Amino acid sequence: MNPRALGALALTIALGLGAWAWTRTRTHAIPPSQVATPRLVSLAPAVSETLMALGAGEQLVAVSDYCADARKLPRVGSAITPNYEAIARARPTRILATQVGGSQLAPLTRIAPTTELPWLSVAEASASVRRLGELTGQNSRGNALAARFAKVLDVEPPPSGPRVLVLIGDAGAGTSSYWFIKRDSLHGALLHAAGARNAVPDAVMGAPRISVEELLRLDPDAVVIFGADTRGPASVEPLLAELRKLEPLRAVKANRLGALVAPELLGSGPALLEFVEPLRTEIARLLARPTP
Repeated sequence: MNPRALGALALTIALGLGAWAWTRTRTHAIPPSQVATPRLVSLAPAVSETLMALGAGEQLVAVSDYCADARKLPRVGSAITPNYEAIARARPTRILATQVGGSQLAPLTRIAPTTELPWLSVAEASASVRRLGELTGQNSRGNALAARFAKVLDVEPPPSGPRVLVLIGDAGAGTSSYWFIKRDSLHGALLHAAGARNAVPDAVMGAPRISVEELLRLDPDAVVIFGADTRGPASVEPLLAELRKLEPLRAVKANRLGALVAPELLGSGPALLEFVEPLRTEIARLLARPTP
């Protein structure tokens, strides 16, 4: 065979093998979602905590300044004040945040697709957990965790349960008003699940703060302070000391001022579900004290 014919034959074989390989690649193409592991940036502690619970923590490449994370990932601000440069350096394929007011997250869409997840109520948190399962390929785990959120927290307040006011201790002392837990919030649902009614029965618009005068008017059966400070019970002692001075309160007269303190308590991720029984126990302990 002459050199020209031999060259033509080699070219024909090469083209044929190339077409065969291209056809196999097209026929057995890997889905885009499996080409590479997703690179997720989380701008909310609840989102990061949920991803860990779903077994998708390895997909995280950066987290907010407020996320608890043992992997020491880069910190990139928060949903309110995102650090755009740090987020861009993380090269995310998706940015995740809980829903915030304003347009802080709009510029993030130029870096990567950005998903805002509503997370204020039990229904919203359940739907967002399910959505995170979908985004990370953990559908079954996402559905199971969402169902647990609803089963544990989506309950009606007991009609004859004690009237309990829950205050936030880490930011309450030394002021003329106090931060409290709203009835229609995730922590309000936690109080209902623990067998109590919220001493503030109506929906509250705006910042949930209560004045001393309003506190005296409501006169709850018991007051429980929620704290997240790692110092433990000592962190809420200043607020407890202030409340003890409000002697007309029945909760003060009966010594029904209590506290629940844990680093995860004021978060809204899956760890919140573990505090139903501790809160129930604390309320029962306070109510066991006799009324004067």
